[in-house]
Amino acid sequence: MRIIFQGDSITDANENMGGYEPGYVKLTRDYITGKYPGVEIINKGISGDRTINLVLRWDKDTIALHPDIVFIMIGINDIWNKFDFVFEETPDSAFKKNYEEILKKSKKDHEKIVMIEPFVLRFGAYKDNWEDEYQRKKNIVKVLAKKYADYYIPLEDMFDEEIKHTKMDTLTIDGVHPIYEGSKFISKKVIEVLEKML
Repeated sequence: MRIIFQGDSITDANENMGGYEPGYVKLTRDYITGKYPGVEIINKGISGDRTINLVLRWDKDTIALHPDIVFIMIGINDIWNKFDFVFEETPDSAFKKNYEEILKKSKKDHEKIVMIEPFVLRFGAYKDNWEDEYQRKKNIVKVLAKKYADYYIPLEDMFDEEIKHTKMDTLTIDGVHPIYEGSKFISKKVIEVLEKML
């Protein structure tokens, strides 16, 4: 069985083109491949990617590899880039179109799809002017998940519960990029879903 994880730096986590160690994919791989011989886990996350980047590389980096299951976590850069860095906006309509395009391709290819909700903790890189944009994009992801996903991981809600008894800066370095405890937290939620599919 082949499983591909797709996304940005949160998924990448220094396995491909930069990010923050250790990553939730590596932690997941270490556990799953140790327990389930014959399972292959491939990390195709690329730091800085937005939904449009996934569209541009989906055929090569996902479809051509013939995964049985694909995990997707994308969206925070579609928000962040509007306010920082390149100041490039992804309108809601484009965000939905981009995301839906890759989902349709994977459904056509008969892959099982797990969508992971984009998340942000309210400190560090986060600014108040992100909130409306974030909520709209998150809601689009939820709507698409109902239509296309075999499983949906509501990571924002899960983090909201976790920070009731855990300091935010022990989970992420900047509200966006997980550090070890944050990666462990995400990996645990991913493994809970993945083990239902194996």
